[in-house]
Amino acid sequence: MKRSIPVKKLAVVSLVIVLALFGLPACGGSSTSDSDGSGSAAASNIQLNEEKYFWLTYGVPDGWEKYDSEDSGNFYTPSVGGLMYVSMTGDITFSDDLDSDMKAFVEQANASGQTEIGSLERGSDGDAVTYQGDLTRTEDDGVYKGFAKFTLSGSGMYMMLVCVPEADLENQQATLDAIADSMHVTSPTAPNQQDSSSDAGSADTTSTSPANSDTGVATSSSATVSQQNAVAKAKSYVAMTGFSHDGLVGQLEYEGFSTKDATYGADNCGADWNAEALEKAKSYVDMSGFSHDGLVEQLEYEKFTADQAAYGADNCGADWNAEAAEKAKSYMEMQSFSRSGLIDQLIYEGFTQDQAAYGASSVGL
Repeated sequence: MKRSIPVKKLAVVSLVIVLALFGLPACGGSSTSDSDGSGSAAASNIQLNEEKYFWLTYGVPDGWEKYDSEDSGNFYTPSVGGLMYVSMTGDITFSDDLDSDMKAFVEQANASGQTEIGSLERGSDGDAVTYQGDLTRTEDDGVYKGFAKFTLSGSGMYMMLVCVPEADLENQQATLDAIADSMHVTSPTAPNQQDSSSDAGSADTTSTSPANSDTGVATSSSATVSQQNAVAKAKSYVAMTGFSHDGLVGQLEYEGFSTKDATYGADNCGADWNAEALEKAKSYVDMSGFSHDGLVEQLEYEKFTADQAAYGADNCGADWNAEAAEKAKSYMEMQSFSRSGLIDQLIYEGFTQDQAAYGASSVGL
C-alpha cells in the first residue's frame, strides 16, 4: 500500500505560486454596474481602513470582506466581486539591475497564461523601490482587471494584487488608485541587493551599532554584519510561517549564510519553538487531512523535536474525525476504494480504527 508523500517546505516563494494562490478563492462574486458610487469618486475622497502586514501598511475599503490566511497572505473580496491579495516573501536578493530582475519576474508570471501583468512603472517609497503595472486575470466566469504593485525593501518583497470585474473597472478605478497609493513599507526599507565586494551570507565585518528599534534586531559589538543579517532574515521568516530551529538554519543556509551565521540567526531570532510547531501544525490541518500521529511525523520531518511536534499536534485544535473524513474524501477523489480498503489506508496514515471508520462512513462506504 503506497503512502502519501510528506508535504515539504518550499524554499522559495515565486510569483507564479503567488498568482496561482490568487485564483484559489473565488475571484468572483457578482459583478454589478450599479455600484454605490464610491468607486467613481476622486481617489482622495475614498475612505480606507488601515491594515498591516509585517512592515507593510495599506488601506482596504469598507465592505471588502477579509479572509484570514496567515501562511499565504491576506485575501479580501471586493464588494463588487474580484479579489485583493497582499503577501510578502523575505527570501529574495536582487542584483544591481532591479528593472531587469522585475521584468524577468513578471515574464515568468505571465507565462502561466491566466494572468497578465502589463509594463511596470518604477517608483519609490522612501528608500524602498516600487513597481506597478496593470493586471488582467481571466477566470471561467469572466475577465477581471486591476493592478499589481510590488515594493522591494530590506524586509523582502511585498506584493499587492487587486482586480475587479472588467465591467466595474471604470466605476472602481478611483478606489483602486487609492488602495495602490496607500501601500507603504515602514521599516526596513532598502532593497536587499547583491554586494560585489562581499556576500551577505559570508561578510565578516563586525558592527558596533546600537540595537535597531525598527527591526527589533539586537546589533551588539560581538555580532558581525552577516550575523545581524541572519537574525533579521530569521525574524522575517518566523513572522511569516512556522519554522523549526533546524529548519530555519537550513533555510538561512539556502540563502547563502554560513552554517555558523545561520545558527546564530536561528538562536537569536526570539522564536518560541513550541509556538512555531503549533503554528505549523495549524497550517497543515487547514491544508489537508492529517491524523495526530501523521501530523507529529510531518512536524518531525520539518525538523521539530519530538516534544515540539507532539505539542503542536496536541494543541492545534484539530477534530481528528473531521480530519479522517477530509483525508477519506481526498482518497476517493483519486481512486476507488472498498470500505475495508479505505479504512486500512486511513489507519496506515495514523488514524485510529474508530477515526478511520468514521472517515469511510463520511464518504458513503
